[in-house]
Amino acid sequence: LCHEHPQFLKKALLSAKRKLVIVSPWIRDSVIDWPFIASLEALLKSGVEVSIGYGIEKADANGRRNVANEKPDISPRAEADLKKLAHMYKNFHFVYVGNTHRKSLVCDDQFAVVTSFNWLSYKGDSRGSPRDERGIVFRKKHHVERLLAEELELLGKGYTGASRATAGKAARATN
Repeated sequence: LCHEHPQFLKKALLSAKRKLVIVSPWIRDSVIDWPFIASLEALLKSGVEVSIGYGIEKADANGRRNVANEKPDISPRAEADLKKLAHMYKNFHFVYVGNTHRKSLVCDDQFAVVTSFNWLSYKGDSRGSPRDERGIVFRKKHHVERLLAEELELLGKGYTGASRATAGKAARATN
């Protein structure tokens, strides 16, 4: 549930040994604060490959402005802090992926979370006003590895829309 998510992000930031992937449409400096940056930099210094993907389009499918998406994808301070780390560390991949609404977290082959929770724009503090957020935790290695591959593909290619969904259906039909 909503207030359970921050502990997964904290665990990932403190325990990743090889790979950490976070996909979150929006990024805010309320989450990308000093403790987050310090934890992230510690991972990067230890050689962990970290990838963060973000971004959501400001228009609907017909190219019209979508008022719900008017807020910027990323706050200026969070963007500056993350870009600085990306410049300093070759093992940090900070990627604008386009129109994604995915929210996922993958830590090595330990666990993966697919959720409605916005990892990098909302702290999920149980003392604040509650939100109805829900996620699913995967712990079986083959599921975690599959999600990792899918998220890295998104970060590598960006979101390409319906053609990607059609290609995915065709690939599943041949398996």
